[in-house]
Amino acid sequence: MDRRAFLHATTLAPLGLSAFPAGDAAPPPEWTGLRRRLAGTLVLPGDAGYAAARRLRNPVHDGIRPQAVAYCASAADVSACLAFARAHAVPLTSRSGGHSYAGWSTGTGLVIDVSRMSSVAHAGGRATIGVSHLAYRRLPADGVRALVSGVARSGRHSVLLDAMGGAIGRVSPSATAFPHRAALFSVQYYAEGSDRRWVRKLHGDMSGYFGDHAYVNYIDADLANWRSAYYGTNAARLAEVKATYDPDHLFRLPQGV
Repeated sequence: MDRRAFLHATTLAPLGLSAFPAGDAAPPPEWTGLRRRLAGTLVLPGDAGYAAARRLRNPVHDGIRPQAVAYCASAADVSACLAFARAHAVPLTSRSGGHSYAGWSTGTGLVIDVSRMSSVAHAGGRATIGVSHLAYRRLPADGVRALVSGVARSGRHSVLLDAMGGAIGRVSPSATAFPHRAALFSVQYYAEGSDRRWVRKLHGDMSGYFGDHAYVNYIDADLANWRSAYYGTNAARLAEVKATYDPDHLFRLPQGV
């Protein structure tokens, strides 16, 4: 299933459903009913696979215990989970790779895991924190020295530079949610263990060269200006889409539009 099909399922499926009026208590979740509706797998506390199903790639979030994890096998499974969460007022979290630096790939309600709906594989390893920049101009010599010096500091960390341009730049910045079509490359500051201070320091040191642009897939829970950093002038239009298709905020996270 491609990204467009998933977005279609997750935005249009809830439209025919009604939320419980304010003040009314939703009935308790009937997890066995949801399990029967899924072609995929529903994992509950007490099931043999629950310990593995609830964990993310980053062990710092191992203490979060969802009520259930649904491994969806199709768009119909996603729709069934959305309907269930809305009907029973269960908090909802979507998860793909499970590598959100901020731990936003899990929650205390129903986790919709779509990792089985893709043929893309990922390598092992774990990350505690990562933040990003998007570079719109070449890095000058003193900026190169600052970046190399930061990477050379002791610790288990790295900086990943991903080239952009090409087909990315042929799309209008306002055509999709992603506005950074003119960027030359993305910069990810990546640390294993608990080297948060290294990430924050080097990110701060390089902000004078790269500015405040950031990539939403390298989500940064400490980013103050995240709306403009991630979405630029597209933020207002995204808020309108959110209000139209999810007026009761079924989908929510700390940096959600």
